[in-house]
Amino acid sequence: MLQVAGRGGVPSSGAGSVLVNITAVTPGSTGTVTATPGGVIGGTAQLSFVAGRNSTTQVVVQLGSTGAIRLADNSPRSMHMVVDVIGWYRAGTATNTGATQGDTSARVFDTRTGAGTAKGAIPAGGTRVISVRGRAGIPLNGAQTAALSVTVAGPTGSGSLSVYRGDIGSPGSADINFPAGVSTTSTVIVPVAANGTIRVTNNSSRPVHVLADNNAHTLTGVPGQSSTLHSLTTKRIVDTRTGLGAPKRAVAPVASIGVQVAGKGGVPTAGVKAVVVNVIAVGPTRTGQVMAYQYGTSRPSAPTLSTTAGVITSNTVIVPVSAAGKITLTNNSTGSTHLVVEVSGWIQG
Repeated sequence: MLQVAGRGGVPSSGAGSVLVNITAVTPGSTGTVTATPGGVIGGTAQLSFVAGRNSTTQVVVQLGSTGAIRLADNSPRSMHMVVDVIGWYRAGTATNTGATQGDTSARVFDTRTGAGTAKGAIPAGGTRVISVRGRAGIPLNGAQTAALSVTVAGPTGSGSLSVYRGDIGSPGSADINFPAGVSTTSTVIVPVAANGTIRVTNNSSRPVHVLADNNAHTLTGVPGQSSTLHSLTTKRIVDTRTGLGAPKRAVAPVASIGVQVAGKGGVPTAGVKAVVVNVIAVGPTRTGQVMAYQYGTSRPSAPTLSTTAGVITSNTVIVPVSAAGKITLTNNSTGSTHLVVEVSGWIQG
């Protein structure tokens, strides 16, 4: 049990859910981490990890009656965990347009069993349209986005997965990057189409099984209050391989780059408190970490994602922006890495 209410900026009362970074530190074996309200045993996995490799995810977790959450290591070996609080949501039922409602984590679909979708792997290059309305806390009507923990289960080849609203073509962005043979989980804040669907595209050369659990949803409508979420069609705004939005070179060891996000990818030029971004490390030469944080502030201790040499790694996170609309990316390793940033939403200031 981990007491959260009254710590890390979360009030001692009035908070219903928290947004946290969870990091598995040098696990001794492969496994998963489950985060549930305090006192609740079981639930679905929010983080997958492999032996010896740090793994990080950002997830919305409901608080128990005492303001605590429960973290379970579902592996045969012990390990350390690090939890960092990013934000919190009010208790009660969300009613305002654009408001976010934390939900008890529950399974939305699973291609292995046929729960919530057709039974069978998504073929190479294939797309699956999935209805999420009325499932796992997502309302039948009125959901603008869903915060899903999406898992690629036991892939036989490396590749990526795109998760996006069900009434558009693929935006060409990758929400999850996965290596062969390793189940990989990441949080994706995905817009929901008016008919209640999302699309999942397998951008790899092998069939993959995919499952997803819902942790929160945002009500549809134009947000009119501070701290409400505006969803966007995912757009790439930074790629150090091409020079998009940053110098055309790998980020050096223990080096940082400032990134302009306001005015980019559909984010307005003013009135922005934070952005929802997928941060991708491409071709890291050493194992390490990447931090994404508000420009002009001190580097946090919490990693946005943990990297492994030679492995493409990604994580979707909410990052506060500076008054000038910028964030900072830091490569906290002894090797260089290319960085890619894709924006999928912003939070009103």
